[in-house]
Amino acid sequence: MKHYTENLKKLYKNIDCEFDFTLECFVYDTLENDPQSYVRPAMLVCPGGGYNSCSDREATPIATSFLAKGFNAYVLTYSTKSVSQKDCFPVQLLQAAAAIDYIKNKASEHRTDENKIAVCGFSAGGHLAGMISCLFDCDSVKKAFPNKPDNYFRPFASVLSYAVLSADPEIAHSGSIENVSGGDKKVMEFISLEKRVKENTPPAFIWHTSDDGCVDCRNALRYAEALRKYNIPFGMHVYPHGQHGIALANSLTSNGREQIENDYIATWVDEATHCLLKIFA
Repeated sequence: MKHYTENLKKLYKNIDCEFDFTLECFVYDTLENDPQSYVRPAMLVCPGGGYNSCSDREATPIATSFLAKGFNAYVLTYSTKSVSQKDCFPVQLLQAAAAIDYIKNKASEHRTDENKIAVCGFSAGGHLAGMISCLFDCDSVKKAFPNKPDNYFRPFASVLSYAVLSADPEIAHSGSIENVSGGDKKVMEFISLEKRVKENTPPAFIWHTSDDGCVDCRNALRYAEALRKYNIPFGMHVYPHGQHGIALANSLTSNGREQIENDYIATWVDEATHCLLKIFA
């Protein structure tokens, strides 16, 4: 396996940001003297952290879990408020677009199928995964990457894990929305993603817990309803119990005993993989 971290800020000077956003890459070695060795799908992982940080528990452990399922995996460490007061929307969206561009540019070297790039996000990272799924062709992306086709940055599918998806004050995680929008009300409205789903939004696997005390599970329900409206395929699982930030729901990513006791939720990785392979097929 190849494992390295790329400083994307040095490569993508078209993105005006303070933070050195990076991409940690976990790539299967190709077989020696075998140019036809297996071409793999890719998973871009966006950790959570309220757009205030990037959670370590939702980064490398997630990438290696999908690596074990046959994906080349990449972890995006994107701009957050704790490292930059300047880097608000659309900076994070453009950083996700840059990550997809990098994966596509490395497709031949990494033996990645550039038409099978999925994105997996957690909490606020789920919002970023949702943004690149719904806003991949918005004006901000077109301005930053003027020579790319409209669908170039569209993921093939998304995995949305207890994701922040709505800016509706009734159900929003206000801290995440405030941090990424910089408090701009028009931006808040624009990044309420249940309102941004459209005909070419990619399919999704969505999971949440019904008693999540941090991000209301209605974020997931409303996004799923928006997908249904446009007849976009999705898989969904709302588990009955589990605290926010449960990640892999095992001892590897546990932040307390309760997360281990809800280890039945750990099946989400298998379920998401099966769903994605159906979509890719």
